[in-house]
Amino acid sequence: MTGTTTPSIVAIAGSCPTRDNFNSRFNPGYKRWFSCDLATNQTSMITQMSPPVDITWQPLKKMNDYDVWNINSDLSRDFLTLVAELRPQYLVLDFFADVHFGVVRLADGRFVTDNRWKIQYTDWYQELWEQGGLTRLTMQDDLEEYLELWRDAMDRFAAHLAEHCPDTTVVVHRGWNTNLVRVPERPQPVYMRRHKRMQKFDAQLGNELWAMLDDYCLDKFGWQAI
Repeated sequence: MTGTTTPSIVAIAGSCPTRDNFNSRFNPGYKRWFSCDLATNQTSMITQMSPPVDITWQPLKKMNDYDVWNINSDLSRDFLTLVAELRPQYLVLDFFADVHFGVVRLADGRFVTDNRWKIQYTDWYQELWEQGGLTRLTMQDDLEEYLELWRDAMDRFAAHLAEHCPDTTVVVHRGWNTNLVRVPERPQPVYMRRHKRMQKFDAQLGNELWAMLDDYCLDKFGWQAI
């Protein structure tokens, strides 16, 4: 009789390229080895380590339950408490949100991830933006200021893990960007913006910035990478 293996508990602080490895649609049978019990999605590390933003908001477009959860999770920073309670065997990180969205700073100094697919389509965001109550910061336009904020946040996040999850193995998922996509009717990959209406994005610069964040974590904290 073959013995059974207890799946390892995994938490995700990243985005779909990381979370979808623990999705049966893309990785059938993964539950034999892993149980993904906690995730936060598309939250900047600057936001994650900023005080919570307790507001009420209404969507300006149709949103499903996942969209609502995504916004509320970003605002509440509940991941910090939940990961300390869970103490997963593995925590996998990626920095998609920092590379693609950046943050907005409120007048009181708190931050919210500037998610152009979600938070920007709320009445709270639109009203504050029109009133001049939000200041955008991105890696592409404000690199030195952004990196200073991000490194400080990352150091505090690492200290939080060391204190509350000392036995957790942290793994940096080295993500990357592309402007190409394969479509069924074309023999060769095509540019995404020609196939589907998308915001212009400099993939090469994005990859350089993403690698910069990954390298900081690997060099400073000695975490693993995949």
